[in-house]
Amino acid sequence: MNYDIFIEGVIGEEVTLESIKAQVIAAPKDVTAFNVKINSGGGNMDVGKEIYNYLKSLGKPINTEVMGMCGSIATIIQQVAVPTKGERTIHQNSKDFIHNPFFPNEAPIPMEAKDAKVLHDALVEAEQWILDFYVEHTGKPKDILKAKMDLQTELTATEAQDLNFVDRVIGKEINSLRSYKVVAFYNVNSNKNNMDILKALNDFEANITNKMTALIKGKFKNETTKTSEGVDVYYEGVLAVGSKLFTDESLSVPAPDGVHTIGDKKYLVKDGVVASEEDLEAAADVSALKAENEKLKAQLAEKETAIANSTTELTAVKAEKAEAIEAVKTVTAEFKNLKAQFVTGTGELKPEFQAFKGDEENKPKVINTQLNKNLADRLK
Repeated sequence: MNYDIFIEGVIGEEVTLESIKAQVIAAPKDVTAFNVKINSGGGNMDVGKEIYNYLKSLGKPINTEVMGMCGSIATIIQQVAVPTKGERTIHQNSKDFIHNPFFPNEAPIPMEAKDAKVLHDALVEAEQWILDFYVEHTGKPKDILKAKMDLQTELTATEAQDLNFVDRVIGKEINSLRSYKVVAFYNVNSNKNNMDILKALNDFEANITNKMTALIKGKFKNETTKTSEGVDVYYEGVLAVGSKLFTDESLSVPAPDGVHTIGDKKYLVKDGVVASEEDLEAAADVSALKAENEKLKAQLAEKETAIANSTTELTAVKAEKAEAIEAVKTVTAEFKNLKAQFVTGTGELKPEFQAFKGDEENKPKVINTQLNKNLADRLK
């Protein structure tokens, strides 16, 4: 669907970029093209360019329709249909008007020759831009278009079509639209015009700034203090991270970079600004904690050494215990072997010792003699 946008009135006054954007925003989401209906004698050149560029950027076909007057910068907006693949139409009793740009009567103020040259150069540049634009969008020879601009030419609907400012003339007549005096002009406040009016504004701003600065300095004094090195420093408000530090009362000479001790704090200054601050008391507490930490680390190392020594001693004791266990095992085995000399596997005395049964008096002697013999045999 197509959606209508209206440009009616002086561009830069009744018609602004914001008013055009508001109309576009109000369009339904399913809009496929815009119909720009124009009845304007022109206006501010810069605003007209802005509107042209904005409509061109929408990415949709833009149809333009002249409904009364399309003069000066409005003819620039009219041509947006060309790059957007839209159609340019004009009602049969409507007109286009082209001319060279000019400054409005109220724009110039008393000026010197250099200021007049600035105006001249700006107008020549604007005139050339418009001429090149017309040539690009109409395809007509530059000399023909330039002659029409020099004569401030009012084009009928048919003449506008002949010069390819429009694609088609619409038969319907428009009687209800108000007519506009052609007021196209070049904006005196645009890009290159550095005239006395701007200078006057700058001078006024500087004057006000200086007076306000003097007033503030008279009412409020900057904070000041001394560093531990005896250097006077100045700052505004409360001294903290982010504060600008100076060495003069007018706050024009930044304090040198480095660490400055002020009161019970240390301030690190970089490029004249407090980058960090450190409480001296807290720093002392940190130092004490570090010393205590070193002491505890030393005690821990001492304990670890004692544990290592104890571990070594324990290992030696374990070795001695293992050796004793082996000795016991050896003695036990020896005893078993010795017992086997006298006792059978069934627990009975061997036959050679059976003769001593009942002879309790001589039995111990014989057994002892046998033991000594066996022991002597084992020690050989």
